[in-house]
Amino acid sequence: MKYICADCGQEHEDWPALVFKAPDTYLGLTEEEREHADLTSEVCSIDKDGETLWYLRGVLTQYVYDACQYLDYGVWVSLSQESMKDYYEHYEDKEYKTTYFGWLVTNLPNYPPNTSFALPTNVEVDNSKGIPTILPHQKGDSIFIKEFYEGISTEEALRRIAALINP
Repeated sequence: MKYICADCGQEHEDWPALVFKAPDTYLGLTEEEREHADLTSEVCSIDKDGETLWYLRGVLTQYVYDACQYLDYGVWVSLSQESMKDYYEHYEDKEYKTTYFGWLVTNLPNYPPNTSFALPTNVEVDNSKGIPTILPHQKGDSIFIKEFYEGISTEEALRRIAALINP
């Protein structure tokens, strides 16, 4: 599969990571509400009703069972203020490892609305590797959880890639 990378402008032939630029919560804000939010490529904060909502981007990797490949997503999770404080305090420490609890706040392509949204996750931080790893909890009857742990077909992976590259 060939595609032009939106970040570097070069043509690639491998599978792209399906990166979401912002948490769905941020995308739902009005322009006025966005004046009370900060968004970078890896962290988002939204000041709302006297409290700050925190979001972190990480990598969720989905197994493709009929290929020797995985499909990577750059998804967002919500974290507690305590977890974000800990994340910031240890950001420069390349030996730091920990796991936070978070809620997935990205609706993934080719799933019914809210199937992948607000699912409990572990956010595994290993600063020697870089971006955190997102692992959905195995409990629940969501089709997304089932497919995350059992895998998806190459055909389905290509449909998801096409849905984000050519919306």
